[in-house]
Amino acid sequence: ARIPAAARAQNARAAAAAASGGGGKPLTIVYGTQTGTAERFAKALAKEAAARYGAALSAECVEIDDFDYEERLAEADEEGLTVMLFATYGDGEPTDDAMEFVEWLAQEAEIESDVVAGRKYAVFALGNRQYEHFNATGKAIFKDFGAAGGEAVMRLGLGDDDADIEADFADWKEEFWGALEQALDVSVADGADGGAGVPMAAYDVSALAGADGAAAAATSAPGAARKRPPYTEANPFVAKIGAKAELHTAESDRSCLHVEVDLSGSNLRYTSGDHVGVLPCNSDRDVMRAAALIKGGTDMLDTAVAVSVPEDVDLPALPSPTTLRALLTHYIDLTGPVRRSQLLALAACAPDEESAAELRAHAAAGKGAADVFKGKYHDGKASVLDVMVAHGCTPDVGLFLGSVGTRLAPRFFSISSSNRAHPGHVHITAAVVTEDKPYSGGMLEGVCTHHLSRLREGDSIAVFLRQSTFRLPKDPTKPVVMVGPGTGLAPFRAFLQERAALQEGGNTLGPAVTFFGCRRPDADFIYEEEMREFERTGVTQLQVAFSRVGKAKRYVQHDLAERGGEVWQWLSSKKGYMYVCGDAKHMAKDVHKALVQLGVDSGLSEARAEDALRQLHDEGRYQRDVW
Repeated sequence: ARIPAAARAQNARAAAAAASGGGGKPLTIVYGTQTGTAERFAKALAKEAAARYGAALSAECVEIDDFDYEERLAEADEEGLTVMLFATYGDGEPTDDAMEFVEWLAQEAEIESDVVAGRKYAVFALGNRQYEHFNATGKAIFKDFGAAGGEAVMRLGLGDDDADIEADFADWKEEFWGALEQALDVSVADGADGGAGVPMAAYDVSALAGADGAAAAATSAPGAARKRPPYTEANPFVAKIGAKAELHTAESDRSCLHVEVDLSGSNLRYTSGDHVGVLPCNSDRDVMRAAALIKGGTDMLDTAVAVSVPEDVDLPALPSPTTLRALLTHYIDLTGPVRRSQLLALAACAPDEESAAELRAHAAAGKGAADVFKGKYHDGKASVLDVMVAHGCTPDVGLFLGSVGTRLAPRFFSISSSNRAHPGHVHITAAVVTEDKPYSGGMLEGVCTHHLSRLREGDSIAVFLRQSTFRLPKDPTKPVVMVGPGTGLAPFRAFLQERAALQEGGNTLGPAVTFFGCRRPDADFIYEEEMREFERTGVTQLQVAFSRVGKAKRYVQHDLAERGGEVWQWLSSKKGYMYVCGDAKHMAKDVHKALVQLGVDSGLSEARAEDALRQLHDEGRYQRDVW
């Protein structure tokens, strides 16, 4: 059973006090996470702080969900330090667990309440620079905490997941230690190694004599232990694949899947614009490859084992009893980009000191032109298995599960169906990811899209739903502009199904235009028949840009520019809504530039056009679902 939040928080405080002997100055590390990176950084920071300062500090690490911030932050804490690590999700939004805290802190800052008066703080923000609102959550927390009376001890840390967020955190952390020592008047404990000697975390794994391996594997799969709501990442609903189709024609050299997920028996409901989270499975090929690289892994692959967390080791619980095959299939990321921390873990099981030293050096390589990690591993798209092969590293199973491997995270898709049109079903539109992998000379296959490609009708899939703020206007007569090339069409297919259902119900619809883009009409015009029907029935106007037809490449922003006067009038004079879905790195930026130009063409200065779009965003009339 899940321990109540208040009890978990109290346990964390007690553990911190016990670890320091009860007399250390309080270091409270709070995190908000969507994919687990902020949690990983926060726990590493707490562990290193304990190693560096010993009894001088009482370090507590707690998720914001488990932190009674209204009470705790109001407590006098002149001798302590609060460190906050928060990720930004989507188009500048707080993570699910941080939403209420961010709103509360903003309100306290607005009235200058001094609720955290005199409390020392530091913030490390996690985000991706390709998004317009880069690290918006961390920036807001840093600003609002100060406005509410807090005293920042150092600069705001900005982590960029598009480049090398681990290096960003390492650089910030080095500054942080100095700021902490000055703010709390502590120094590195005698004999401390600055955290470099913190042992690699490992699970205790032992075979269960006489136990049924197949049964252990079945009961430890995601969603098997608990079959009632609420359905979440930790407790997904095990649905069935209802139907599946290839959306590209034989003329395309790529693949895009239409997958229908049957939610019968779950009582799950969604609104157009919401997301579905899919818990992917690693392929049998990658599971066998991993097992062969782990000491004794192949021999114990289907043996029932017990997995436990040793005392005083901070690791998340894994299902137990289980099998190594089940763990490698469902819980460990075998193909994702290798992290610096994983190189350090591999150094601990390298075959010789030369390999170990090289791995440690590469993990510590600084950013810039001489950044070996970025050039060799990041740009080479190396996985942890690739590095294990290259360096001959053979960890035991406990170390692999605890430090070498990382948790396999869910993948999210914009739902491409309307609950009105397809009650009890969720549709997924997914481009199957296959890329060159320079590090090993092989191919990188997207773990989730290739998992979807292997599934057949009737197969099981573990899913859960997540609400989004990406919403059609409540008033269906308002004009709607949708821009979604490729699989960016997914939420707009849902929107159009929603509008069609409203139309069939006798509602009057406002004007709408859908800007879609693909390469060629005979190759990758997905859902063409359905889109043409929406156009024929007046649900939307349809504008399609083909980038590989004709001499010049044509994209959605070019079509948007041609309809500029009409679109800008819809947005500015008729209180219309603008939606963009798809690639954040290029398309969303190009569309935004095109919108600014529409404002300029209407007579505004560039600065005033940007202000107008910012106002649209603040009013919820310029929404983006980008990745």
